Amino acid sequence: MSHRLFARELAVIAAFCVGTKLTLIGHLPFFVVSLLLASATRLLRRETALLVFALVGLSLPWYIRNLSEAHDPTPPLFNLLFDHPDPIFTQADAAWIYLTGNESDLKNPLRLLSLPFQYFIGSGQPFFGHDGVSAAFLLLYAPVVFLLVLLCCQKWCHVPERFVYLSVAVTYLAVPWFYNADGRHALHWYPVLVAWIGVVISFICLRADRHWGSRMATWIRIATAAFCCVLIVPSPTHASVEFYRKYYLATSEFADLGGDRKRYLEKNVRGYQAVEAVIKTLVSEHKQQTHVLTMEGLNPRFYFRKNANIISVGDWFGPARYWDLYAEVTQGEGCLSYVTRLDISAVISQTPPGRRPWWDRFYARLRTRLRDCNYIEYRCGEQKIAIFLKSDIKPHGSLQRVP
Repeated sequence: MSHRLFARELAVIAAFCVGTKLTLIGHLPFFVVSLLLASATRLLRRETALLVFALVGLSLPWYIRNLSEAHDPTPPLFNLLFDHPDPIFTQADAAWIYLTGNESDLKNPLRLLSLPFQYFIGSGQPFFGHDGVSAAFLLLYAPVVFLLVLLCCQKWCHVPERFVYLSVAVTYLAVPWFYNADGRHALHWYPVLVAWIGVVISFICLRADRHWGSRMATWIRIATAAFCCVLIVPSPTHASVEFYRKYYLATSEFADLGGDRKRYLEKNVRGYQAVEAVIKTLVSEHKQQTHVLTMEGLNPRFYFRKNANIISVGDWFGPARYWDLYAEVTQGEGCLSYVTRLDISAVISQTPPGRRPWWDRFYARLRTRLRDCNYIEYRCGEQKIAIFLKSDIKPHGSLQRVP
């Protein structure tokens, strides 16, 4: 690309990356320095300064929104990390946000160094709740080792600057993960690590073709193919193996259904039909600005936002935390303050399976409390999913009222 277009596109993409999630504000310094390095020999200082201001400005919409609505632009995670009062989240919420164990563990160098290996071996176990980890995760320190070798052997090592930059990027972007070993947070930087591994493999194969004989090059290709196969080996834990088994079974089933997304979701996703019925009800009643409370164990929350721009609430931390609802239902006289504060028009919950006494007792109380708050109970095609609508909302034709 031309010099000007490259710098402009870098600024826009970097701003999007920083602004897409509140906690990614920590990546802003890296992107600003990257922009300065990329523009040093390409643009005038004035143009570079304007691009830096554009990068920072385009990164701020979420923070401006938080300043306007919550009067605090700082991400809740940072407030909790530095013991700063947060207007919405509490210190008790930190128990659900941090998954790496005790704070002292974060100050233990040996634990930090072994964290990727623990994550691979302990996939699907506390404190590593996410499974499906592959062996490529074990190469997290490979870019760091490369940078250390390069620093000690600058006179003998002649490495392209672009590869050095990529190695620095992997190292920098991975640092926040050590403060939260939740697997989904690795998705922000893990593709960069995979790109780094791919560049190394490509470099070795290219060098083999140029400088070694055909027989040696063939053996190098075979070894490279075997190495690539090892990289995708899942964690040996039962949870990880089960994850991949279910994943490929689901993929196969989706293919057998001819790629029909709706049929697949109706068959496999608990609560999907209830979500569809509630969406149709609220849209027909022009209630999209209200909220839907989805109880624990129901997955298709994001369909509300995707299909009808309806906000679904209910989580273990934040303003709609389940603990507040449990306390009102079990210890108070009802749940009116909870549903009124969050402007709840509909509640979707699983009915008791009869195997958890605590949940059975809670559901019976919740059902009574919601009826006392003028909510009416309905069912759709899924008999084990209960739907509670405010009495002033006319239900969709697919809903049957429960006496």
